[in-house]
Amino acid sequence: MLVAAQPLVPGKRERDETRADAGGEEHDADEDVEHRLAVAVPEDRAAGRDEEGHGDDDQEGGEDRKGHGVGGAVRGTVRVGYPFPRPSVAMHPLPALSLLETRVLGVLVEKQHTVPDSYPLTLNAIVSGCNQKTARDPVIEAGDAEVQSTLDRLKSMALVVESSGGRVMRYAHNAGKVLGLPPQSVALIAVLFLRGPQTAGELRINSDRLHKFGDILSVEAFLRELNERKEGALVRELARAPGTRETRWAHLLSGEPAAEPAAPSPSMPDGATSVGEIAAMKANIDQLQSDVAELRKTVAKLRAELGLER
Repeated sequence: MLVAAQPLVPGKRERDETRADAGGEEHDADEDVEHRLAVAVPEDRAAGRDEEGHGDDDQEGGEDRKGHGVGGAVRGTVRVGYPFPRPSVAMHPLPALSLLETRVLGVLVEKQHTVPDSYPLTLNAIVSGCNQKTARDPVIEAGDAEVQSTLDRLKSMALVVESSGGRVMRYAHNAGKVLGLPPQSVALIAVLFLRGPQTAGELRINSDRLHKFGDILSVEAFLRELNERKEGALVRELARAPGTRETRWAHLLSGEPAAEPAAPSPSMPDGATSVGEIAAMKANIDQLQSDVAELRKTVAKLRAELGLER
């Protein structure tokens, strides 16, 4: 069972300049400033208590039930101000995601890096990214209503956050915080969402615009880390297919990957190019063509500004 980590962040509390006597009345909990999680939390925690039964509205400058200070002045040897004690982490199950849910998350992560000026994305931009014909496997055709419903489900799991931007709503992913992953791992997961199972070499090429890995060994190190998480593996190395020299990796956020039928293939002579290497080269060519097209647009714009003719 996969679990998502959500840190409980202590809220900022108002303090009086002086302390009441030990026998005086404690401040009413309603006077405390209600704290919010950085991401949405399930309804059963809306009452302000974590899974260990600790109250969020402890008295001012007091201590929680473990003796940790909760903002402001604290008792004992813990110093006032930073560093604060490390917040506790609540774990809850993350259900298996559908193909469209993983596609939406992958698009949000991808566009955050490739078109940062347009991020967070509108519903129309997300639909276009989901139905993109290139760099997608499988290619799908999702409608506005389907994508909106998917966004609502992802919001309920705190994997997507909504914000108002101008006349339309905009959406951003929250995968890194919910899953407790660094940007490198989020980039790899996103590429697996968008393109399906891939080799470490393919992942390095396909994730280049999201994060530049130094070499394949670096990619494999992060994949191993994702596979060995104590909260539950997020990726798995698939069995090597007949006739191939490299193994592929698949994500597990939609459950166990379906077993692919073993297709007999002739043995490859030494020095021959594998299918994975061909796919990686094609992806690299597609990226180069896209970069050239952008450069041509830039040159044309400069020519127009300078009044130069072709």
